[in-house]
Amino acid sequence: MDSIPQELIDAIIDNVPLSSLPSCSLVAKRWQRRSQQRILATISFSSEGEVWCWCTDITWGPDRISSYVRHVKIDDVYWREPALLSRMLGSFSSLTALSIYRTDIPDELSGPISRGELGKGITTLDLRYFTCMLSTLTSMILPLPDLKELYMEDCYGVPEGPLPTYSVTPQRGPLDSLELLGNAGGIGEALAQFRFTSRRLTLGMNIAGMEQLLLLSSQTVVELHLYGVWFFSDRAETIMTDLPDAPVQRAPPHIHLPSLPALTTLVIHVNTNRPSPHLTNILCTIGSVPMLTSIIIRYEEWRFLNHFPLVDSWVDVDRWLSRIAKHAKVEVGLPLTLRRWDFQERFFPEFRESGGRVEVYLMGGSTD
Repeated sequence: MDSIPQELIDAIIDNVPLSSLPSCSLVAKRWQRRSQQRILATISFSSEGEVWCWCTDITWGPDRISSYVRHVKIDDVYWREPALLSRMLGSFSSLTALSIYRTDIPDELSGPISRGELGKGITTLDLRYFTCMLSTLTSMILPLPDLKELYMEDCYGVPEGPLPTYSVTPQRGPLDSLELLGNAGGIGEALAQFRFTSRRLTLGMNIAGMEQLLLLSSQTVVELHLYGVWFFSDRAETIMTDLPDAPVQRAPPHIHLPSLPALTTLVIHVNTNRPSPHLTNILCTIGSVPMLTSIIIRYEEWRFLNHFPLVDSWVDVDRWLSRIAKHAKVEVGLPLTLRRWDFQERFFPEFRESGGRVEVYLMGGSTD
């Protein structure tokens, strides 16, 4: 065993199933550390009691179990002792990813992060269905020096009070991925104020600051995901969201596609059942983006056959998609993604004939 290089042992352990890792840790002492690192790479907390037990029972240190953890998930935790979250996060010396779901983010967390006591090394921050003050949230995000991926969905924070100020705005390169969906609680405008940019940008139709974020990322974004986008405006080079029932103050933002010179992939997530009346504008827009090679249209709400629109609407959508597929500069055919329980080959015949392809995602897997 001593003659085997450690790199080879690590490669073997990295490729065995997770269920076999406890056995691998017993093979030899040189197998133990790597096996434990994989076993404990991700841990989850679903109650304050579990966090308290971790803080009181686990020995911290650079060569201890706490140093093996790379990803912490916190789900549906109610804090009676808000400072406990900071204490728990402080036990991890190798943390690179933090996910917080359905949990209050206490104000006490922003202080240690702002002072650099927590958060060093975190590259991925995933916050979904959480409650937090906007000032706390920005004080938590801005000081993270190594942040590369930021995902936020349905922030129920109250945007009260001024945003945190810094004597020098942090110099930050483009994020690899920035995703803002649902009720972002004003965080979009805050990120735009502090000049966040991204290479992969995902935006919901009701995100304040959407236009500013896209403008800031105009030279860097290569993949753009737009939720709720369906109708195109009367200007050939611009797309806009369709909010027919929205009040005037929530007028949908316009997005100038030719101002995105690096854009290669445009993904439109559709949740309405009407084809666009501005077909000519769509075709002109697609042709005016120099680097665009992939256009994906996803229907995410048509799940049951009985709930589908009328057949006439199907015919219109099929004809609309087929004309886009003929125009799009996509080598393998324009992809159309459906999330459904049932799908029949007779759907979208013109689209298929024009070179388009349909991907159907079913429960428990996917099929083409």
